[in-house]
Amino acid sequence: MTKALDLKDMQTFTAAGMPGILRSTKDDGEIVAFQISTKGSVNLQNKAGVIEMLLKTMHSGTPTYSKEQIDQIFAESGAIFSIEAKNDYIEVSLKCLKRFLPKLLPIISEMIRTPDLKAEEIELSRNQLLSDLRNEEDHPDSILQLVSGDAFYKSHPYSKRTSGYLNTVPEITREDLKATLPKIFNSKNVFFIVVGDLNAQETTSMIQKFFGDLPSGERGSIISEQPKNETKEIIYKKFDSPTTYFIARFKAPALKDADYPALALACQILDNRLFEEVRTKRGLTYSVHCSMGNSAVNSGYLYVTSTQLPEAVHVIFDEVRKIQSQPIDKKTIELQVRKFTSSWYLGRETGSSQARIFSLYEMIGTGWKDSNAFIDRLNTVTPEKIIEVSKKYFKDFTVAYVGPEKIDLASNISGHSAEKTKAGGASGKAAKQMKKSKKP
Repeated sequence: MTKALDLKDMQTFTAAGMPGILRSTKDDGEIVAFQISTKGSVNLQNKAGVIEMLLKTMHSGTPTYSKEQIDQIFAESGAIFSIEAKNDYIEVSLKCLKRFLPKLLPIISEMIRTPDLKAEEIELSRNQLLSDLRNEEDHPDSILQLVSGDAFYKSHPYSKRTSGYLNTVPEITREDLKATLPKIFNSKNVFFIVVGDLNAQETTSMIQKFFGDLPSGERGSIISEQPKNETKEIIYKKFDSPTTYFIARFKAPALKDADYPALALACQILDNRLFEEVRTKRGLTYSVHCSMGNSAVNSGYLYVTSTQLPEAVHVIFDEVRKIQSQPIDKKTIELQVRKFTSSWYLGRETGSSQARIFSLYEMIGTGWKDSNAFIDRLNTVTPEKIIEVSKKYFKDFTVAYVGPEKIDLASNISGHSAEKTKAGGASGKAAKQMKKSKKP
């Protein structure tokens, strides 16, 4: 076990009644990763987009520090700072030299407690968000993600995305931001993660000093409601592009679930096969994938973009049927576990990446103490288990495609009870508001 994964020097602490964990790294230099994680995200906002607008505006000035002073102090310190909202939790991350913590932590404390939230800065954040939302209309992958996500998570809390929509962002007020802030950052809802050359006394003293006066509040909750995803219609959105973009979403287990390791391997094996069969052998695409996300209410996807979409989709679902019926040899499973192991170790080399892993397991997993257990879980996966989870999850797809014309795909899709193609894309507000592309 490498030093990056050695948890023997991990310790829990409580500072001003707030929990946290410390990993002391006395011989790893002066860099410290300091992170605050909070439970709840999309379910804490009353309007889609409140979270993103709040996080964009928080670092634009506090009672003690102007926006320009904040930028200057962080630049002079060489610090890396970010605030990121996921579906289930929010992370405030700082990476800096230990000697700059006393200068930087007071700023972060004021950001999460008493940001100015000036009207002009709120409008600047609003305009930035609206510009991003309008820009989504120019990208077929963005449109694909939006229309498929809208159908998959229709009436589900995840549909109220943190970045909002074109018709929700203009309605957000300063009062919405002020009301949401203490729901996220309160003494009952924060969890501190510190990795660096610090001892417990130093750590708790700093947190007590700079964050001890966080307001009281309630512990956030993680969403567990499963989506009632669309399975009867193939959703089509017209877009003038040279290729057609296709996605089939399916429900998937979360990190803490027993099926997660086996389906993770199944997705990786299927992804390799799709690359070989659809791209390499037949030249039907440049990009084809099978993967799954990492949310508390999780999903996976089959994705391809092609000028010959029916043939590409037919091959994809042929490969799905194979992995559902033909056992994977143990050697192939062993090799896939090795690949996972390499990326797993690489993802834990730095203090900041370790902090994010601990946060993931603490927020939506089974607790930070289990953050070393995933490879052991992978090693228990059998060929029979891969067939079992492939049958269990590679079905009931929410299917969408974006391109220049309608295409008959129903006969090429296995496990999808398609009755008709729904033109025009997603229903409701999301049909008009396109999210910037990230991989589905």
